[in-house]
Amino acid sequence: MSIWVTNHSDKTENINIICPIPLKKYQNNTLVKLIINTAGKILNEPKYNNQYICWEAKISAGQMKEFSYHFDIHTFPTKLTIDPNLLLSDYSINHKDLKWIAPNKFIHSDDTKIKELIREVVGKENNLLTVIIKICEFIKEHLEYNNPIIGLYTDFEALHKKKVDCGGFSTLFISMCHNIGIPARLVAGYWADRPGKEMHAWAEFMLPDKTWIPVDLSIEWLRNKHRENKTAKIGYLGSDRVAMSIGCDFEILENTNNQTSINILQTPFSIPKKTISRSNTDFNLQI
Repeated sequence: MSIWVTNHSDKTENINIICPIPLKKYQNNTLVKLIINTAGKILNEPKYNNQYICWEAKISAGQMKEFSYHFDIHTFPTKLTIDPNLLLSDYSINHKDLKWIAPNKFIHSDDTKIKELIREVVGKENNLLTVIIKICEFIKEHLEYNNPIIGLYTDFEALHKKKVDCGGFSTLFISMCHNIGIPARLVAGYWADRPGKEMHAWAEFMLPDKTWIPVDLSIEWLRNKHRENKTAKIGYLGSDRVAMSIGCDFEILENTNNQTSINILQTPFSIPKKTISRSNTDFNLQI
């Protein structure tokens, strides 16, 4: 992955370039090699334990610099099943799992609108598999895949706009799960088999035994509409994606140990952003 940064201002700028590192071990990904071509620090994001490279740079007026790293990753299909006898009442959430049911600026799971929605969709159902299916079917019926953005749609935007991308499908699913005590999280990454390394996001929910189950509702919707050949089902991931990070709306540390709030750790970005832009970004994922 190469990031080209140009200083368009008339003075020298001190910046940090932030770029995520693929998850070392994920459902269907294993990171086997990482080479940082441009000297930088590997840092850990403390809330979800995502890793990223932070390059500290001084860039003169009009200057362009390249920052790059290389990784090899092994990918495998994942197929997980849910015990049909599991119940919502089987969950016992400890303090380490609270972050997976906590609301944030994208997931308003404690809002009255979400509470009313989940009551309409799920009712008093206690069987976990039935609840997940009901949530998934509602979202696929209520939303339409359209209007992709670089950032992340909130659950409210998904509900009201209805035409959203993979992130919108995912945040609404996560929010509905959270509201009834099911831990769930966002996964952000890239398609490994498409030119330009197209971004993608999906969701996961956690079983009472701590197993994470993937859900990719936007791909299900697209396939049902004959707009996509990829397959997605509850518990299934193909070997065609690279997971870069989990979670959304968190803090990262720069080289200066300053904290910066970010929405999602997926694409490279610079701090500060006002005078710096990426003139070209080349994603060379070696799969």
